[in-house]
Amino acid sequence: MILALGLVAQAQARICTAVASGNWSTASTWSCGTVPTAGDTLIIPASRQVTINANITYSGSHMAVIVYGTWRFDGGGAKITMPCGSAVIIYPGGQVVPNASGSSQTIRICSTTYWQATDGTVSGPMGWPVNVLPVELIEYTAEVADLDVRLHWATATESGASHYRLERSANGIEWDHLTTIAAAGESLHRVDYVHVDHDV
Repeated sequence: MILALGLVAQAQARICTAVASGNWSTASTWSCGTVPTAGDTLIIPASRQVTINANITYSGSHMAVIVYGTWRFDGGGAKITMPCGSAVIIYPGGQVVPNASGSSQTIRICSTTYWQATDGTVSGPMGWPVNVLPVELIEYTAEVADLDVRLHWATATESGASHYRLERSANGIEWDHLTTIAAAGESLHRVDYVHVDHDV
């Protein structure tokens, strides 16, 4: 069993999950029933492929793209530009895939290009930018006791953190939501967190 700890920052407008493989700009691809907008958190689950085949530019609130499945870029103008403060997180089993070589397929955040087709397929774990967490994580442990797993993590500082999302996987590919733990939000001192996953 694999346990993962994810941090969610405040001020995200919506969380939209791909309910089917399909086009990024098609409303029926997403659980929120509309195409993605700035401020959204977009989740591409394992076994789903979401394709960008146009030049898409967002402005305004930062957004996040969380990839457990496949994020495919198809065509010469297939690119996305997200506002400053945005993040892309690719979990193990997730991947970003080009359909060609060259530099015309890109992922840009603010004014920085983090991926282009010449980089080829990128598999997780990976995150752009590298410092995507608004916390300074100083400790993370998982201990087995009988049938329970005790998770402990500690932060030295937090800035704009809303909550931690704990997930569980038996294979490292498909993940299930375990629980949500409220974050301190704003902190300049050590904060300890504990969660016990029972009977696993």
